[in-house]
Amino acid sequence: MKQPFLFQKLIVSGQAIAFVLSTSTKFQDLPISFQRIGKQVRVEELSFFTRQEARSLITEPVQDAHLSYSPEAIAAITDCSASHPFLIQLICHEIFEYALKENVTRADEDAIDIVLPHVLEKSLPPFEQSTNGLSQRELQTLAACALVSDQQGTITLKSLGNTLRKYTHLVGEERDIERNLNELQRRNILQEEKQHVYSFTIPLLGNWILKTYSFEIPPRSPLMSNLRLVIGGGAVALVAAVIAFLVWGGLPLQPTTTPTPTQQMAEAHTPTPLPIMTPSPTPAPTEVPPTEVPPTEAPATEVPPTEVPATEVPPTEVPPTEVPPTEVPPTEVPATEVPSTPAPVIMALPTGLQFLDLGVVGTGDLKLIYALAKDAGIYRRDANGSWSLFSNGLDDANGIRTLEAQSASTLYVGYDNGARRWTAAGGWSDKYPLPRVRDFAVVPNTGVVFAGTDRGVFRSTDDGVTWEAMNKRLNGDIINEAVYSLAVGQDPAGDWILYAAGAYGGHIFKATIFPDQESTIPVDRPRWEDIPCNNCGTFQRFFTVAVDPANAETVYVGNDRSRVSLSSNGGGSWNTAVVPVGGATEVFITKIVVPEGNMVAYAATGSNEAAYASNGVLIRQDNGWSVAIPPGFFQGRDYVQGIALDPDDPQVIYVAGSNGLFRFDYSTSEWIPSP
Repeated sequence: MKQPFLFQKLIVSGQAIAFVLSTSTKFQDLPISFQRIGKQVRVEELSFFTRQEARSLITEPVQDAHLSYSPEAIAAITDCSASHPFLIQLICHEIFEYALKENVTRADEDAIDIVLPHVLEKSLPPFEQSTNGLSQRELQTLAACALVSDQQGTITLKSLGNTLRKYTHLVGEERDIERNLNELQRRNILQEEKQHVYSFTIPLLGNWILKTYSFEIPPRSPLMSNLRLVIGGGAVALVAAVIAFLVWGGLPLQPTTTPTPTQQMAEAHTPTPLPIMTPSPTPAPTEVPPTEVPPTEAPATEVPPTEVPATEVPPTEVPPTEVPPTEVPPTEVPATEVPSTPAPVIMALPTGLQFLDLGVVGTGDLKLIYALAKDAGIYRRDANGSWSLFSNGLDDANGIRTLEAQSASTLYVGYDNGARRWTAAGGWSDKYPLPRVRDFAVVPNTGVVFAGTDRGVFRSTDDGVTWEAMNKRLNGDIINEAVYSLAVGQDPAGDWILYAAGAYGGHIFKATIFPDQESTIPVDRPRWEDIPCNNCGTFQRFFTVAVDPANAETVYVGNDRSRVSLSSNGGGSWNTAVVPVGGATEVFITKIVVPEGNMVAYAATGSNEAAYASNGVLIRQDNGWSVAIPPGFFQGRDYVQGIALDPDDPQVIYVAGSNGLFRFDYSTSEWIPSP
């Protein structure tokens, strides 16, 4: 049913109305619970706005706000959003914020170019959802479509096949490419303008594909690219329901993020056969270098040169004629030097990876680094300096969201729907079903592990094999909210204290843990004490909590409003500091690590869900916070999501984020890429 501004009419005339919004999803494809509701209430199906409706939505809200739009700006907003009302309003909101800040009274195309990076970051969940479930071949086809569209304007089978062959070494038959294109059309990502000529249904979606799943070459043009517009692609199903729930392709609309096109253009890349998306699995980690990482095959190709002297040592066949010359040149020396130099067999990290988390265990020559790459699984750096795709044997490795490296022999990983553990003795366990896992806390050498999830805290007393909810508070209430972060440590009396940071409402909880008794303590026993933080500033969420490993009375919490709060008495009182924001408008504190003795503290800012709220790495010393920016990092565009202490030196940290993996020495301010 097509009616102009139907949303507004329903809101004005309806009584007790709530909405379920779903883009490019037919009503019959919605979850069964919504379908049942739909039998009792009214269902409206809408197309995207007409150009006139889009124009009204752009201009009418600012008639009294002393802001106008040039005709070119109106056309550009309409074109890049495909007249989708949500995207129109998001773009206009960002332009309005920009106009207020810069005292602009007329928005033109330049203003749109300035705000579009923010628009892409804040509209990523719907875009990201549209690619969920695509196979590796389909993702590669999609990345090639974005590249061809950016360079040529339209997508043809010929140009698509050439691009796939050039950058992926995949020489698929035409019918295979057509099969992938059909799936992309079914999802309303692409549309066929005429036979075998395609374009993106929403140009902004094409931009996001280009920067998120593209091959490692810079985009040719800014966000206002040559992606062609065809209005009225997928339909929008509007369902009046008993709950308010905003869904685009099945996920809630909330800010998320990946590196922006501006960032990609600033970095010099050369075409390589490896797409950023995912490395394909190989039989064993040691086999990964040649198959997993075509870009880093340079070291692999250097192996033959070092082995050539050994194979060409057949100058031993020359002895009959040139015995002195061939024996004198110590051709054996290179052979003896090669084993002592591990470089030829060391595998470097693939380029272009974005990292979500990492862990460092062991000391000295036994140090191991685990790094979780977005949509690519876990890489491990062994003691000899060589990287391998550690999660190679897992079919669902791309779905890992967080990791906790307990030791060289034990690793825990969390998913949106469960948790696994890996042990050196038994390998990967089965996935145990849990709500989305956001963090782990481990009581060392006890088998007691805790998981912060979207439904509170879960406890395992058998080293992560089985789990059960542990959410009873001392006041009788139940923790039934997302717990983003956990931290455990011992207080001066020797008691183990577990802290949990609630994502919504700014809740902090703590409980005393008895590692040798946990297996006998009922999970429904009241354990959690509420910790108020009245002077922590205006906030919506606490993203992280951390303790001094030597004294759990020293507690840090970080929120989503550029504030870090510190308590030295277990949460009895707090001192709050506003951290530097740099090029961001605000900073999300998403990870804090503290060495023993609280001599220094390190904080990660931003995340793949909020890169716009990032200012690199924050460092606290002498009661003040300073900023350390990784190489190639764009403030407010990139994010740092993982930080881990170097077990050998508290002034050295490992940093994981959207622009790669680094080692940072605070004493020298030195950054070392891909350690």
